Amino acid sequence: MIAVLIVMNLALALLKKGQSASATTFFISSVYVYCGVFLLNDKELYSYFTYVVFFHFVVAIIVPRLPKINTLKPLNNKKLNFALDALVLIYLFILIFNLDISNIELSRMKTFQEFKILYYNLLIMWPVLFLLREKVSKPMVLAYLLTSILTGFRSLIINFIFLIALKSIFKNNSLSDLKKLILPTLLLLVVIVAVSYFRTTAEQKSLFTLVVDRVFMVNAENINTIVGKDYNFGFTQIFRDFAPLRLFFLELNLTTAEYITKDLNYYYFSTGRIMTPTMFGLGYSSLGSIGFFTPIILIGLFDTFVFIYERVVKRPISAVWVFISISMVTRGVWSVLGLYATLAIPIVLISIYKIKKYDFRYSS
Repeated sequence: MIAVLIVMNLALALLKKGQSASATTFFISSVYVYCGVFLLNDKELYSYFTYVVFFHFVVAIIVPRLPKINTLKPLNNKKLNFALDALVLIYLFILIFNLDISNIELSRMKTFQEFKILYYNLLIMWPVLFLLREKVSKPMVLAYLLTSILTGFRSLIINFIFLIALKSIFKNNSLSDLKKLILPTLLLLVVIVAVSYFRTTAEQKSLFTLVVDRVFMVNAENINTIVGKDYNFGFTQIFRDFAPLRLFFLELNLTTAEYITKDLNYYYFSTGRIMTPTMFGLGYSSLGSIGFFTPIILIGLFDTFVFIYERVVKRPISAVWVFISISMVTRGVWSVLGLYATLAIPIVLISIYKIKKYDFRYSS
């Protein structure tokens, strides 16, 4: 089945060139979920996901490719660029200043808890602006990468790889420029493995076992736990991760992932770690087995909406949407929309306002 996944991903790369969230999430799901499920070899889960994989592939083939960036008008808002760049640099200096070599894990988590807004700028706001604006200086890109590495979060380093790839894909409408990213990507993967190793040295695992476990198996095992316990979370996940609501309702003080971790693995939760339920696990916890398919349908519908929007309005949000969809695989569709939409939509709206103002000035 893993061989079939490889063939499917090659086919999508040739046909879609990564220019849809459905195609991109198929690739991400193949790495972080599907391979693990088939390696886990649980009969019930294996059976479910055989159908899920083929359904996901068909949806990815059907949905239209999104327009490339340079057919639309990019954002060049100097004030917004400066503000978010400054937040990255401030976070970089804070991380360096607070770094405790004797206990790196404790110091990085303490900094994360105290400066969450700066972390969310790295996770969402700066990447969204990076994809919308025309040019970013190389020193600023390197500063962002260094800050991401110093946080110790593997997801930020992986996000960086996808940011550069998406910028190239949507700018040139081609995969040819991705060849230039092979060596930097391999170096960053070495960094990710090193970060993983230093964060989990207490577990005394071999490097190979660690990589297989963290990349391929952990999400499949989380889904297996949810399915095995027939866990029913309900529909509150639709609004639980919507940040503005959480400010007013104390019972929503935990995110969906935190709530599920607390319910299913309290020891894991008590150590400050959060399991990734994935969009498939969250779907199952709300709708049962049909919930394995609903996230794929939702992403396909959003793909279609973005395609129509950009054809009509001519505003460049396709790369942003694909970037956001990447996190949906491990975090869940509604969880990502709730958090990302709160921080990403204002950036997009400002960009649209500025572009309209620019158009009016030169057309009058």
